[in-house]
Amino acid sequence: MKKKCLIASLLVSALCLSLSSCGDPSAAVPGTPPPGGAPSASGGAEVYHLRMSTLHTSGTPGFEYCNWFIDRVAELTDGNVSIELFPGSQLGDYTATYGELIAGSLDLSWESVAAEYDIRLQIMGAPYVVTNWDEVKYAYTTDSWLGQYMGAIHESQGVKELGIAPGGFYGVGGKDVGALDTLFDTSVPQRVLCRVPPQSVSVATMEALNFTPTTINYSDLYSALQTGVANCWYGGSVDLNYDNFRDVITYYVAYNYTNEWFPLLMSQASLDKLPQEYQDAIVQAGQEATSAAYDIVYENYYGYFDKLKEAGITIIEPTEAEMAEMSEDVRDVVWAQLEGEIGSEDIQGLRDFVEQMHADLAD
Repeated sequence: MKKKCLIASLLVSALCLSLSSCGDPSAAVPGTPPPGGAPSASGGAEVYHLRMSTLHTSGTPGFEYCNWFIDRVAELTDGNVSIELFPGSQLGDYTATYGELIAGSLDLSWESVAAEYDIRLQIMGAPYVVTNWDEVKYAYTTDSWLGQYMGAIHESQGVKELGIAPGGFYGVGGKDVGALDTLFDTSVPQRVLCRVPPQSVSVATMEALNFTPTTINYSDLYSALQTGVANCWYGGSVDLNYDNFRDVITYYVAYNYTNEWFPLLMSQASLDKLPQEYQDAIVQAGQEATSAAYDIVYENYYGYFDKLKEAGITIIEPTEAEMAEMSEDVRDVVWAQLEGEIGSEDIQGLRDFVEQMHADLAD
């Protein structure tokens, strides 16, 4: 009888313990973290898992500097902030991923930004703001006038600007780029369809160069060039033309009208969910990655000209005189149009910045 009572008592005690743990979900699995984090492998600090989008593909300079940033964040947080990279626009075209940053459904991106979210973002595409690599290094930082201008726009959208990478000077690549002997004469129409991203500054730039622009999303570009929906495209440097489109282009024309502005961005909502020490680490890593990205892109840039030639692609470059005349013509037309779209004060700020940049670099 005593044995039966003991067994019953033990069963009741076990049942009470089971019910009490069901009332507290965290008690059922010791170490369960609050929302947003996961326990580390050692059972210590929580590990935060973030997702990052980029249009860059494996083996490219952009892919390399994305991973440089990811590794630096892991180092600064002792592995407690883990970032998974989705290259090659796996999470969608950059026109869509920026909207996800705003919504907080995506944590980070390092790629182009669509100006449809704020027309002032088009200032990043103003032609011939920078014309050499010294100017790129001066302008493409979060501390420059241009970086602060862009950062304020992103902040108003709930997005944090962490860093900036240059994409290399842009040209036009395609199977048909127009009349080869008049490519740098802006008075002669090039009767071909040139793909441009969906923003008016890009359309205006190609119209000023006397191309016929057609708007096509980047994610649809390869098939457009392959099928002849577009004859050529605006929006890529030598690396993108080689890495992603060398099979569907015959020519690359070095107009150098802009050097792509690739911002490293993070959803402010995602950033705010992290402990302050991790927020600080991510901001620090972004600043350091800006410098690293410049070095990576610059060191690879000229080698890509050789790669294009080895792939059988004809490279056409203007003389210094042709570039000087063409850039002045295009800048005068497009900057005036931008002034009408985003305001004279903003464009005057850009003019003042460029003037100061030239003065500082001349010293």
